[in-house]
Amino acid sequence: MGKPQIIEKFDREKILGIMRENVRPGMTIAIPTFFSVGVALDLVHLLSETGTNGLKVISNDTGLPGLSVGRLIANGQIEKLLISYIATNPEAMKMFQAGKINIDLYPQGTLIEMLDCGGKGLGGFYTPTGVGTAVEEGRETKMISGRKQIFFEALRARVGLIKAHKADRYGNVVFHKTARNFNEAAAQASDFTIIEVDKIVDRLDPNRIHLQCAYTDVIVKSSGAWKKLLTVKRKELSGLGPARQMVVKQAARLIKRLFPDGAIVNLGIGTPLEIASLLKREDNIMLMSENGLLGMGPPPDMIDNEIVNAGRGPASVSPGGSFFDSVRAFGMIRGGRVDATVLGGYEVSATGDLANYTIPGKSFPGIGGGMDLVTGAKTVIIATEHTAGGKPKILEKCTLPLTGQGVVKWIVTDLALIEITPEGLVLHEVAPIADDLAASIEKIRSLTGADLRLSPSVRFFSN
Repeated sequence: MGKPQIIEKFDREKILGIMRENVRPGMTIAIPTFFSVGVALDLVHLLSETGTNGLKVISNDTGLPGLSVGRLIANGQIEKLLISYIATNPEAMKMFQAGKINIDLYPQGTLIEMLDCGGKGLGGFYTPTGVGTAVEEGRETKMISGRKQIFFEALRARVGLIKAHKADRYGNVVFHKTARNFNEAAAQASDFTIIEVDKIVDRLDPNRIHLQCAYTDVIVKSSGAWKKLLTVKRKELSGLGPARQMVVKQAARLIKRLFPDGAIVNLGIGTPLEIASLLKREDNIMLMSENGLLGMGPPPDMIDNEIVNAGRGPASVSPGGSFFDSVRAFGMIRGGRVDATVLGGYEVSATGDLANYTIPGKSFPGIGGGMDLVTGAKTVIIATEHTAGGKPKILEKCTLPLTGQGVVKWIVTDLALIEITPEGLVLHEVAPIADDLAASIEKIRSLTGADLRLSPSVRFFSN
């Protein structure tokens, strides 16, 4: 391969020349991103200026409106997206629903593994993620160790636009915090890699190198624009409505009750992420975020744009915490190292089926990491409001496309704590929404689309 080309200072015209020479219409391009954290903003925006179109882009998501991948989408330069999540960009969602852009949607852990296999020269892999869902349709399946699994082919890209923290003049690279995400795997799976870095040094410590020079072709000094354009904003728990605040409070209490001696617990995007604000160090819970953080703490006073949770909210790092890439994150999940995951849900059935990624004709945020989490985590907890638009979300059978079959163990809502058992739904606790316990139970039963058995010790929510 030879020594990589090093561009020591941000040089717009020189980088544009590299783009025009190496990125051609119709090519497959890898652009790592996680809610536009860890995206090579300069490289992607300069690619948008070339007007190169017909691109097939491998990315985790659709970027932000007008920024990163979102700018290529708005320009009409992308023919097809291979992603796991759409809802980062409302413009992209509208274009997809109007049939103006083609999207192949994959579970997040499956997508990153496709890249990882591509970079390692493997043909593909089998995974239990997505069994019994729309993801399985039309794909080869096989029973392995008594478990049905789906085959996915490996992915490679012609060009990778990679974001890293630091590189040396030999082409070795170090990534940074949760900005690592898809970058390492995408670089390895690309035939030609252009890497945007914040710092260029003479030599890196050999023990601390994440990506070796064998994978790098061009190193470009960043302009630093991402620091202003991709700032992370804090959302306070108090900003949630009363119902969601109750969900968060009761879910945090359930976690502490289920795992008094500590556990690794993943918090999914949306309402579950707010649980981090209520767990304390003495609770001995190690929170995991699938974008590459184990030991996630509550939102900090000082925000770091490269330490975020799975919803792009600011996060802190607890003692013993660590950063890693998305390959390691989903290997941790699929490998059974996560004791529990807390996710939101559109519908949950009496047998533990979950639907939480699409409402046909209304909402299609994408699959994200949910399918991997419900397949790999030992305990699945759904934290959601009891009803939506006055209609039950807990049903005898889900009506929406499934995220997983028979995977849910606990449902925490603003009105009830429900356990899913082989005998059906068991009501353990209720909110005081009527004059007494019996009346509250009957009211909750009327708002539930499945039969509820009562625990012998059913009671009001504990504080």
